[in-house]
Amino acid sequence: MVEKILQKPSRGIESFCYRRSTRKTAATLQKEREKEILWLIEHPLENEKDLIIEEFPGKGRGIRAAKNYSKNDFVCEYKGEIISMKLAHKRENEYARDPSIGSYMYFFVYKGRHYCVDATDDSSYKGRLINHSYLNPNLRTQVVQDCKGNPRLCLFALRSIKPDEELLYDYGDHSAESVAGNPWILNS
Repeated sequence: MVEKILQKPSRGIESFCYRRSTRKTAATLQKEREKEILWLIEHPLENEKDLIIEEFPGKGRGIRAAKNYSKNDFVCEYKGEIISMKLAHKRENEYARDPSIGSYMYFFVYKGRHYCVDATDDSSYKGRLINHSYLNPNLRTQVVQDCKGNPRLCLFALRSIKPDEELLYDYGDHSAESVAGNPWILNS
């Protein structure tokens, strides 16, 4: 028996041995991840059920996690109306005249074009309620292109997040004008 194992195998089909791997390539894993994110974007109520709206003293409404998130997990979309910059500036001026209206406008650049997501209208989508933290954010924003080629503004975990932890991201506006009007921007 040992002699047969040590013998040089012939080149016939019967003696051809191979090792099959069920391991997925990095490219395959990335495509599966992108597909899952697109599904979650299209089904916000499915992933937002793990986000809890809560009142935070001194901040107003905010969001707590209801489950564990690992670093780089998709958390939710910052969902609202994608509008032109011209319309965004017009609305921003309208909102500024009415102190009862908060501004939930998110400006960003994608593929060289300027966009704004206006999430000011109250809705059931929770991403618009996530509070700011310059010093201790646990989320980051990233633009994801949907199946139709449209940009979608998504929030991903910067690190592991535990249940009951408040979700926070850096709003990104650190201009002198914004800091003068909102000193908490750099202190939270």
